[in-house]
Amino acid sequence: MSLGSVASVACGDDGRGSDDAGNDLSRRVRTVLSDDPTLVEDLEVEDVTCPSVTEPQAGNLATCIVHLDGVTRRVEVDIEFREDGSFDVVSVNR
Repeated sequence: MSLGSVASVACGDDGRGSDDAGNDLSRRVRTVLSDDPTLVEDLEVEDVTCPSVTEPQAGNLATCIVHLDGVTRRVEVDIEFREDGSFDVVSVNR
C-alpha cells in the first residue's frame, strides 16, 4: 500500500534535542497510526522503531519500521518533516 500525504503530528521535542529522539518519534508515529488505523489497513500497531532525529529540517525524510498485529513481516512507514517539526506520513509500504 502506498499513500500520499495523509497525516501530520506536532513535534514533541522542545528544540533542545534528546537522546530519546528516536523513542519520541516512534511514540508520535505510533500515535498517528493508532489514531488513524486506516493507514495500516485497520491492523493494531504492536511496535514502532524510528531513527533518532533531533533537529528535523523541512523536507527531511525518515523511515520507521512498524510491526502490526497478525502480520509477520514489518511495514515501512515513510514520513516527511515540515518546517515546524511536525511530519506527514507520505507512504506505508508492505
